[in-house]
Amino acid sequence: MQILDDMNDCTGCSACFNVCPKAAIEMKSDVEGFKFPVIDADKCVNCGLCREVCPVVSARFENSAAPACYAAQGSDELRAASSSGGAFGILAESVLKEGGAVAGAVFREDWTVEHVVVDKMDELWRLRGSKYMQSDMGNCYRQVKTLLDKGTRVLFSGTPCQVAGLRSFLKKDYGNLYCLDIICHGVPSAQMFLESLRENFGSEKNVDFFTFRNKTNGWNRWHSLKISAGGSEQIIEGKNYPYMASFLKNLCLRPSCGRCRFNRLPRQGDLTVGDFWLVDNVDSRLNDDKGTSVILVNNEKGRRLLDAAAAKFKLLEKAPLEKAVDGNPNIVASSRHNPARDVFFHNRGRMSLAENLDFCAAGKFDAAILNFWPYSNFGAILTGYALQKALDEMGVSNRLIWYMNRANGNHLAETFLQSHFKKFADRYMKYTPLLEDEELERLNEQTSCFIAGSDQIWRSTAQGKDKGVYYLSFAGDRARKIACAASFGMADFIGTEEDETLAAFWLRRFDAVSVREDAGRKLCAEKMGIDAEVVIDPVFYIDRKYYDEMADSVSPELPQEYVLAYFLGRKLPENDQMAEYYARKLGLPLIYLSPKEMTTEEWLHYIRGARLLVTNSFHGVCFAVIFGREFVSVAARTMAFSRFETVLGRLGLENRLRPAAETAVSGNFDFTPINWKDVRRRIAAEKDKALSWLKQALSTSKTSLPPFEDRLLGKLCRRLALTQAAADKNGRDNGPNYRMLLAVIDYPRLRRRYWRYKILSKITFGKTRKKYKEKRKELKQKLKQVRRFRKDIGR
Repeated sequence: MQILDDMNDCTGCSACFNVCPKAAIEMKSDVEGFKFPVIDADKCVNCGLCREVCPVVSARFENSAAPACYAAQGSDELRAASSSGGAFGILAESVLKEGGAVAGAVFREDWTVEHVVVDKMDELWRLRGSKYMQSDMGNCYRQVKTLLDKGTRVLFSGTPCQVAGLRSFLKKDYGNLYCLDIICHGVPSAQMFLESLRENFGSEKNVDFFTFRNKTNGWNRWHSLKISAGGSEQIIEGKNYPYMASFLKNLCLRPSCGRCRFNRLPRQGDLTVGDFWLVDNVDSRLNDDKGTSVILVNNEKGRRLLDAAAAKFKLLEKAPLEKAVDGNPNIVASSRHNPARDVFFHNRGRMSLAENLDFCAAGKFDAAILNFWPYSNFGAILTGYALQKALDEMGVSNRLIWYMNRANGNHLAETFLQSHFKKFADRYMKYTPLLEDEELERLNEQTSCFIAGSDQIWRSTAQGKDKGVYYLSFAGDRARKIACAASFGMADFIGTEEDETLAAFWLRRFDAVSVREDAGRKLCAEKMGIDAEVVIDPVFYIDRKYYDEMADSVSPELPQEYVLAYFLGRKLPENDQMAEYYARKLGLPLIYLSPKEMTTEEWLHYIRGARLLVTNSFHGVCFAVIFGREFVSVAARTMAFSRFETVLGRLGLENRLRPAAETAVSGNFDFTPINWKDVRRRIAAEKDKALSWLKQALSTSKTSLPPFEDRLLGKLCRRLALTQAAADKNGRDNGPNYRMLLAVIDYPRLRRRYWRYKILSKITFGKTRKKYKEKRKELKQKLKQVRRFRKDIGR
């Protein structure tokens, strides 16, 4: 049971915990250390109060969208004990002096943070100062409500989401409640802070004093930490303390902080308080290096509170709101998660915080994936997305490699940049910067594992000039090389003899190979000399819910029921005949899917909503199966037919293979309904097999390097490929050198051909004998050159 559809939106404010009448909710830490509500199903009575008070669901934005802005400074003595300008202390004192109470965050004895309520002036010091981790709210909301109901004046201070949580929990406005929201960068977890103390000081028990904002060296954005532990005291710049550095770099923030709904105008509190960074841009007089607060007056109640305390400020001057936003963008927007956030949490526990910070700063990750994901094709981009998502769920940090091979118009960077596929990738995927051929080697500095696949990456006509790239020729000798559900596209190898030689050479360097089709396994065995496993396409590796979320994000106007026709390639009348037949039979409108006019989300929406899909698209078939929609595959029995046969054969759906031309002749259009229970069982089995294979491939350590000669050949081959690419740009031909290297790689086959022609030249006569003698002589000369080259390599 969960309160929100997506619990990553949960802020951990604890409003649900405080409101539950049956104490059925407990706030428990997840694997990242952040607290989330966990519901005890035995105690829950399904009253719905938890969702009703959740600020993510019921937030109100009623304050001013253009609040008055002030620069504020308290006394020098107060500011020395405060993080910034002392604004919170002055406002809190004014409430306490009138018999009120103040709620805020304090350190516990174990250096975690909790919210408490104080009503005595000598307790206020505990609430002062920044505490850069999430505060445990406990039952603070209930305590505040009890005081409010008694008529006590209460000042509640907290992050915007905590203020929103309190207001939602109370369900009504109290005249005696004043809310102060702190400008929030986001929150790390208390668990991670404790880990930093243990890492640096042996145990949190060894720490006697800790402050995140010491002003010995002045007031600055990087902050100075003052720590007393083991009898010694030290001041550390925040950027040099790994926990603080990871916080400031947005590596360790709570999931909801990266898309916070409350860091915006209108603000949640009656007043907003924080550091007035860049206040010098308003007036240098406002920065004496002892701390200046920014105060936003968000409503009339906030105005009354500030006016009542105004005399206590050493300085209180109006300032332009936009200047405050310049120095503190969290006034109007949430922090954005560092792209390496997932990597950071994945490494937690595997290395120290300092090592993890360095690892992420270097942009390192566990694996890099190369396939056709940016090539403006629905199946290609969803395959890339699904494989990345599957690796994420395994805990394998990864990046998709953005590489364009220029094989055709869809394989150009400008095509991708101008397409909706780029927006899809930005929203759902993690990928490297665009890399040219000569830049791919740099990835070896960021990862030691490369995955090629899925899709038709080994179809030589789609690989561009440097075909070795898709066989991971750029990956270092010590890097793991894995092929995941890769495809040759055809039942036989398509390409020149040189292409085939190159493919075999590079594939023998792989540590694990899986292919998508039965024909691919046969080709690997017979022509490449390697064993390959057959696994299902990666679009089946992840839960359908991810595709449903994409499809749900759009709402094109469609009939309630329809037959969908989706055809790739040239227009064939027999395809149209099939689609029209089924539309007539079902009495439904026929919609032709036009891929150039829709986004990936719309493409999924159309397929999911169809009563029947008639298509020759491989991934169209895959998604019809995933969504449980009736379909007919009308793809012709060409050399590319194996991909349909393999996946549908394994799912027990062979009867849906109805090549249009054959069906038109036979007249056998009809079929029995699909047994979806059996299909789902088969999908689960194929998914388990594929993921088990992939986990094994990733976890098996590399035990040996290729032979020395092969390593040298590989480097030379890669260098010549890059030289040829440069030569192509300059209109020169580097082909002879490249072909010589291929001949070296293909030395065993050259020898066999030489002996064949030598024997034939002995047993034949006349012109035939002369022809074989010439061939023998030519090959003999070539073998001499190759042996000389091999000898040089050996040196």
